Amino acid sequence: MNMELRQEQERVNSVKETITEQINRLEGETSRLRMEVVNIRKHFWDEVKVNIDTFDAVIIYDSSAKSYGDESLRRLFYTACTRAMHHLQLYSVGEPSPFLRNVPPKSLILS
Repeated sequence: MNMELRQEQERVNSVKETITEQINRLEGETSRLRMEVVNIRKHFWDEVKVNIDTFDAVIIYDSSAKSYGDESLRRLFYTACTRAMHHLQLYSVGEPSPFLRNVPPKSLILS
C-alpha cells in the first residue's frame, strides 16, 4: 500500500508541475498581451494630434493601409476620426486605410 501511495503522490506532483507550467505560460502571454494593448494605446496617441487651442481639429499623419489596415484597428481609427469637431485631416503615404473606401469622394480633398 505504501508503494501505491508513493506512485499516487508522484502522479499528483507531476500533474501539479504541469498545471504550474501552464499557469506560468499563460501569465507570460497575459503580460505580453497587456504590453501590446499599452503599445496600441501609445501608438494611438502618437498618431493623433489635437489642436489644443480650440479642440476642433484632428490630424492623423499616417492613415495608410499599412498603419490602419487591420480590422482590429477599426474602432481605434473611428475614435481618432470622430474626435474632430470641425476639421479632420488624414494623410497617407501609399494606399489609404480600407476604412476610407466607403467615404463619398465629394467628402474628400485628394492631393
